[in-house]
Amino acid sequence: MRIIIPAFILFCVFQLKAQEKVKTDNPNIIFILTDDQRFDALGYAGNKLIYTPEMDKLAKEGVYFQNAMVTTPICTASRASILTGLHERTHRFNFQTGNIRESYMIDSYPKILKDNGYYTGFYGKYGVRYDGLDKQFDAYESYDRNNSFKDRRGYYYKVLQKDTVHLTRYTGQKAIDFIAKAETDKPFCLSLSFSAPHAHDAAKEQYFWQRESDSLLQKTHMPGPELAEDKYFEAQPEFVRNGFNRLRWEWRYQTEEKYQHSIKGYYRMISGVDREIFKIREELKKKGIDKNTVIILMGDNGYFMGERQLAGKWLLYDNSIRVPLIVFDPRQKNQKDSDIMALNIDVPATILDLAGLKKPKTWQGKSLMPIVSNKTKNFDRDTVLIEHIWEFDHISPSEGLRTKEWKYFRYVNNKSVEELYYLKDDPKEINNLAKKKKYSDKLKSFREKTNELILKYSDVYSSGPSDLVVECIRNTDGVTIFDSKPEYGWVVPCSDIIQLGYQILVSSSKENSMNNIGDVWDSGQIRSSSSSEVEHGGESLKNGATYYWKVRIWDQENRLTDYSKMQSFTISNAEKNISQLSHQAYWDNNTSNFKSSDIILNKVWNSSKSSIKTIAFNGENYVNEDCNIGLFNGAYAYSIQLSHYATDKEYAVAREHIEKLIVNPGLNIESQLYLALMLHADYTYTGNAELIKKYYDKIKPKTLYRLTDENGLLAKGKLTPEFLYNTGFKKRCEDLVKKDINNIDINVINILFYQNMKIMSEFASILGKPQEKLEFEVLALKAKMALNKKITNNKGSSAKKDEMSLNAYILASAFDILPQEYLSDLVNINVADDIYKSQYLIDALYNNREQDRALDVLINSSTLKIVPTNIVSRRLWGIQPKTPGFGVANINPKMGNLKNSSIKVPTIKGSIKAEYLYENPRLQIFNIEIPGNMVAEFGIDLKSKEELIHNGKKVNTIFSSIRLEAGKHQIEIITNSF
Repeated sequence: MRIIIPAFILFCVFQLKAQEKVKTDNPNIIFILTDDQRFDALGYAGNKLIYTPEMDKLAKEGVYFQNAMVTTPICTASRASILTGLHERTHRFNFQTGNIRESYMIDSYPKILKDNGYYTGFYGKYGVRYDGLDKQFDAYESYDRNNSFKDRRGYYYKVLQKDTVHLTRYTGQKAIDFIAKAETDKPFCLSLSFSAPHAHDAAKEQYFWQRESDSLLQKTHMPGPELAEDKYFEAQPEFVRNGFNRLRWEWRYQTEEKYQHSIKGYYRMISGVDREIFKIREELKKKGIDKNTVIILMGDNGYFMGERQLAGKWLLYDNSIRVPLIVFDPRQKNQKDSDIMALNIDVPATILDLAGLKKPKTWQGKSLMPIVSNKTKNFDRDTVLIEHIWEFDHISPSEGLRTKEWKYFRYVNNKSVEELYYLKDDPKEINNLAKKKKYSDKLKSFREKTNELILKYSDVYSSGPSDLVVECIRNTDGVTIFDSKPEYGWVVPCSDIIQLGYQILVSSSKENSMNNIGDVWDSGQIRSSSSSEVEHGGESLKNGATYYWKVRIWDQENRLTDYSKMQSFTISNAEKNISQLSHQAYWDNNTSNFKSSDIILNKVWNSSKSSIKTIAFNGENYVNEDCNIGLFNGAYAYSIQLSHYATDKEYAVAREHIEKLIVNPGLNIESQLYLALMLHADYTYTGNAELIKKYYDKIKPKTLYRLTDENGLLAKGKLTPEFLYNTGFKKRCEDLVKKDINNIDINVINILFYQNMKIMSEFASILGKPQEKLEFEVLALKAKMALNKKITNNKGSSAKKDEMSLNAYILASAFDILPQEYLSDLVNINVADDIYKSQYLIDALYNNREQDRALDVLINSSTLKIVPTNIVSRRLWGIQPKTPGFGVANINPKMGNLKNSSIKVPTIKGSIKAEYLYENPRLQIFNIEIPGNMVAEFGIDLKSKEELIHNGKKVNTIFSSIRLEAGKHQIEIITNSF
């Protein structure tokens, strides 16, 4: 008879076998972390004054790593490194940041153990801001000294059986209870983090120990610290002498009485931890699991005990970075001391190795088990990165490296302050060799190696800002800037970052900049999200001088990036020679790109980009400097400008053209009315009001606002050469001016005039001119009403052709003057090689949801080679600034009948990247990446039965748009046709 076993029973059998394997092969693990216990605060290390019999026993029976150290000598960063196996350079977590990144904690050692059959527990000082302890531990309690108490209660506030006990006793008892309750059918990993022997900073007495330790050292006079002479303190840089290391020395060691109390208190608190370890080991024996329980003991960082007249940790001397590290594995025989450089980031790899699990590829430490199990006496590690890069006013950040024989470090905010020690002959780090010529080659090699290690351990979030600009000019090395207080800009390095602050350094030399010395201007930390149009805040820069600048930023969690690459520029206080500016621009073919399912449209795009580059850099001049009207067509110039802003990021070139037109005014009245439009486009795309402030008074008369009739429109009769001369036209060309007046299309002029009045009202508001703002608003309203009436009164009549030209009709539609019901004629207009029948016709069609017809016009306007670049990005993809300088971006795609499309659009804040895919009549997909430091609003016209899904979640379609934060987004348009 054949027996069929149900699948769920088979599953249970397999689970039992897996558990049996875990029980048989895997040890229990207890990881004990002490707070501020330095390398020699241990009897086994040769300290004759401290009482640590249980730690000494673990060291004697296990493996004692005599050269163990932490990669960062501060508790919070070191603990983050122990959890994640990463250097501080990678995880960037410190006291002032928000939560540690979830992407790193997914691979934390307790979570991996918990996910692979271990029962995990934690008690004590977690020390890392993270909301997911339940993902890491089955049983846990996180606590530390209670800083709301300024006395012994900081250590005495936890209760056991109605008695308030010392935190050390509390943590020890929680461990005992955990072991007692642990099931025997699966292994456990218990992480214990004692707050001792950390001083209670808020209290005058600093150290509080258990009564059981009172008798220790009671009749002993503690010898004074090494290197206590003034000369060792005076050898420190000023920022160290005035920092927290000195302040804490005053708290703890300044007087003999303070010194004796603090040193004895520190040792007594360590002895308290030792007693708890003894009790924990006794519980393991009682439970019968002591022979299969590995114990790892480590300090989270080192400690100054008055050496160099300093206290605390943070600095990169061995006092700070060296810690005790013991791995006791009762299953191993003949364990011996090791002199390898073992690191805190090796601990998680060791724990996973004990559990029979592979470490994540991203981890930067190594398992110590080959040493512990006597499989090898050494492993491949000759140099380690040491660093403390928390940016804090009273603790100067530093970085460097250590080998067994050498130590090199420098201070991040002044890299010229360096220290170099030959540890083999100088273990106390007294003789700084960095200033001795004999060791210049050694110093250089260590600098380079430090830079190499920093690069190796920096992740994508560490990168500094990119795409630096000065006065909107890219690649300014060797370029002259005509502003003694220029404006700086940059792109935030990663799409997941929102900038909360920045620091700019401007230096007088390349060397100072490389050493992070902002001797011309150091902005300090400026809490601002601005990443463009940031004005120089120091003294005015000197004529003829070359400067070097760079920037770094703080993100939304207050994590600090590296500095950007350095950029140079030269200052000239001479009058700007506008004709030279275009030679300072930098063309980058990769700034934007576009592809679609329509081959012709792709060719149109490429041809258009090529034409814009030719116009920008081959000297095509559409500015009327003499009396030739044909050289400057305003619509033509405006379209080129939009193409620069919307696709090329050539703001400097576009600004050059604007200034040329203002400084060298042409004769064409229509073209003069484009100047306000061009200034407005510059402000909209860059967020920079500099040109508005500079040219407002010059532009105002060119808008012809004084020439309106009783209907609020311009009349040909009021356009006289005499008046135009007063607006900047050249007197020697009177005949041509008269000819232009006679030939202008007054309807086109009035539509442009209306647009000018709207813009001038906004300019007046920006400049704080409320009365002028109101006057321009009234003029705009009157003009719109008159134009609307004039156009709609002639709808369908032959008079329309006489009173309203086709160009004016298209322009009015593009500028939203016409009501919706008067727009049907747009679809039937034939395309010609003319701005009004391509640029503005397409604008008008997109404004009025005729996207299929707009796409046809766009494809068929291939002979007009300056239109498609800006139309594709601005209209087909609908990517435009909603607020000046892309404070908020608009994305309103209108794909028409395209089956797919992709685009990269540069903005002053970085590139917006987007893809579109028409899967089938029921599904369209948009993938959009918003650059760092930007938010966008995505809007699309949904039809009935269509629903919108954003990153897997349905969106309420009552809202007209979706807010997109920096980062990647998927938007699905689903048609429910059932």
